[in-house]
Amino acid sequence: MNRLSLRNASRKPQSCLGCIGSLLGLFLLAGIGYLLIIAVFAPWSYYLGGNFHLFPGWQGWGKLHSPSGDFVLYVSMSEPQSSRFGYPYLSGVARLCTPSGDQFKYMHLTVSFSQKNFGLNSDRQPITLHIYNYGLFGSFNADYRPEFSLYGSWHNPNLILEDHGSLGSAFLANGEAYLGPASNQPAAGDNLSITLVPGNYSEFKAACLTAQPTTASSQARSKARG
Repeated sequence: MNRLSLRNASRKPQSCLGCIGSLLGLFLLAGIGYLLIIAVFAPWSYYLGGNFHLFPGWQGWGKLHSPSGDFVLYVSMSEPQSSRFGYPYLSGVARLCTPSGDQFKYMHLTVSFSQKNFGLNSDRQPITLHIYNYGLFGSFNADYRPEFSLYGSWHNPNLILEDHGSLGSAFLANGEAYLGPASNQPAAGDNLSITLVPGNYSEFKAACLTAQPTTASSQARSKARG
């Protein structure tokens, strides 16, 4: 191998590393650009819960006490947008542990405000959370049950919500989701309340474990539902 070939061979790894560095730089710039766009068009999303946070949105969890036991809910709000009528809303994901020992890991979330302009302060603003089981196969899934809605407002830093009976319609008295014929869907139950506090997914998982039934049959059902 001559000297020129050796020189060209030594340059190839540096060229590949340069490409990777350039791609990482482009991704970083794209991410920063996205955050700046959100800061211009939806600055309120950086202040949900009453404090500034680096990324737009909010995450938290809470326990909903029902006659059948405790439901543990986690929500992560992201992707702030405005509807065609100008009302702010977000989408995101939700996770749910039920009193029967089931865990729903593929639930989606839509969050809508009923007031168009509230500046950077969302405190006391009416809000609706719609939670539905998107399933492992996403849009190929025609049945989004169990699904329910929560209504309330921020009382910074928490969300105080009520289900208006929708959880009682989605779940049976033993805490299991009703997935039978839609024509036999249970009627709305009692109005139940839940307070979502700021927290991450790890905190939710720990709370979920403590709320799960201890019997072997219930633990066997504690798997992802899609």
